[in-house]
Amino acid sequence: MELREEFRRQRRNTIAISLVLYLYVRASVTLDKIVLFGNTFDISNPDAVPTVLWLAWTYFTVRMLQFMHDLGDLGFAKLYHERLGQLVPRIAFEKFRAEYDQQQFGDEYGPLNFTFSEPSVLSAHPSQWEVQFTSSVNARKLDGNGIASTGGSEVTRIVEARDMRLAKARSLLHVAVKTHLLGEYAFPILMAASPLFHVAAARFLADG
Repeated sequence: MELREEFRRQRRNTIAISLVLYLYVRASVTLDKIVLFGNTFDISNPDAVPTVLWLAWTYFTVRMLQFMHDLGDLGFAKLYHERLGQLVPRIAFEKFRAEYDQQQFGDEYGPLNFTFSEPSVLSAHPSQWEVQFTSSVNARKLDGNGIASTGGSEVTRIVEARDMRLAKARSLLHVAVKTHLLGEYAFPILMAASPLFHVAAARFLADG
C-alpha cells in the first residue's frame, strides 16, 4: 500500500478511536458490545473497557505518527522560511520609509517614491534580523517642474523582536492557509490529544 494511503488509513483510525475514547471519558458513554473485523463481541466486564480503549488509542496514535514521520519533508518548513524571508525585508523597507526625513527635498516637493534593491540578510537570529539593501528616493516638485533624487545609498536596518513575532505569525498563517497542514496533520493530532487533555484537566480540577 502506498505510504500516503497507509497514513490516511491510520489517521482515520486514530480520529475514530480518539472520538470514542473522548466520549467515553467525557460523556460517560457505556459500551455493552464492540464490533471488530465484522464480528460482534458482547462486553461482560465493563471495567475492562477503558483499558482496551486506551490500548487501542495508543496503538493507532503511534502508528499514525510513525507514518507521518515516514512521509518525510512535507514542505511546510520550506514554505514558512520562504514567506518569512519575504516579510522581514518588507518590514525593513517600511522602517526606512518611516524614518526617512522628507525635509531633505524641501517643502516644494511632493510625496517621496522609494525604490529598493534585492535585500541581503546579514544575520538571522530568532529574535532579530539584520537586513541590508540599496535605496533610491525621488520626488517631483509640486509645480511639476523637475524631479530630485538621491540614489544608490546602502542601508542596514535591524528588524527587532516585536516585528519578528508578527512576521513569524503571518508566515505560520500563510502556511496554514496555503497547505493542508491544519486539516490533514494538525487536526488529527489535536483529536488524538483530546482524551489526554480531558483527563489531565479533570485531575487538575479535582486536585484544586
